Amino acid sequence: MQFVTFATAFLASAALAQEKTIFDIVAGSPVHKTLAGLVVPLQPIVDVLKSKGPLTLFAPTDDAFNKLKETDPKTFAAVTTNQTLLATVLQYHVLADGAFDPAKAAPLQFVTTAAKATLGVRVKDGVTLEFGLGTSKVTSSAPASNGVVHIVDTVLTPPKKTSETATAAGLTELVKYLSKVSLVDAVDNTEKTTIFAPNNEAFNTLVKFAADNKLDLTDALLKSTLTLHVIPGVVYSTDIPKVTAPVKALSGDLVTIKIENGSVLVSGEGNTKPAKVIKADVLHSKGVIHVIDTVLLQKLGAPKPSVTTGAPIVSTTAAVVSATPTYAVASSAFKASFAVAMIPAIVCLL
Repeated sequence: MQFVTFATAFLASAALAQEKTIFDIVAGSPVHKTLAGLVVPLQPIVDVLKSKGPLTLFAPTDDAFNKLKETDPKTFAAVTTNQTLLATVLQYHVLADGAFDPAKAAPLQFVTTAAKATLGVRVKDGVTLEFGLGTSKVTSSAPASNGVVHIVDTVLTPPKKTSETATAAGLTELVKYLSKVSLVDAVDNTEKTTIFAPNNEAFNTLVKFAADNKLDLTDALLKSTLTLHVIPGVVYSTDIPKVTAPVKALSGDLVTIKIENGSVLVSGEGNTKPAKVIKADVLHSKGVIHVIDTVLLQKLGAPKPSVTTGAPIVSTTAAVVSATPTYAVASSAFKASFAVAMIPAIVCLL
């Protein structure tokens, strides 16, 4: 294959010139002409890639850029014509705090890139990078005088807004109800959040039950239910074992998160059967989404106090160390008559 030939040539040239910086290696690589052409006009990026380091560059090949152009021409055009966006995307490929060594890495970790955005790194059968709903494989690597270059087969794009990520993930019912009660902007702009996002089937089950039983899903109920699914602080799947007590959602209600028989289970105080995480660690610009199969429910009783801010539940700061890398809106009360009629029925259903 042509890529294998070029990659081999790239590694051979890098091996013969380990005193070259990351920038020098990319500039001279036969498989990174597009990347080099985009980097060279951006002097701040050049300066970073020539700096003392140690750094890590995940370097997309020419084939990776061609793939982006074919599969997402709109993003390709934006990245290659908007220098501000281009700089952010290029920075998303850089770990500025160390040379990433897969041999010393945890199986799954979440690292902060030079773009100040999170990137998932999974070490299993090689190295796979996870960003939003995309993945990129490391195909080969080469040392540099100021760090390491890992060749990747897909261009990395920083996580998008929460609502955009949810839409791309097929969570259209969630986005529809967020829009209905004017919570989209709040969700998109609240820093450091973990969202347990019910899939479409979960919402459809709830709506069908309400319709069959002539129960009214008021905006007040929807708003308080939706904010029950938002947890202050970023909790990746790797952090869940550290969560040992119920946590407070933005609605003011408690949410229990636990691991049972290898599955992550989540429940509100009104759930008799917990929701199961069916897709974890979908990165968005403000944190992470975990997709669940059941809508979380509040406990029947007095309204909870509003919660608009909160500290992270656990520490999720990822560090990259050269020697030994370690990558590790207000709630509305239920209408009394609705609460009495609907909540017990839904609890029995779910």
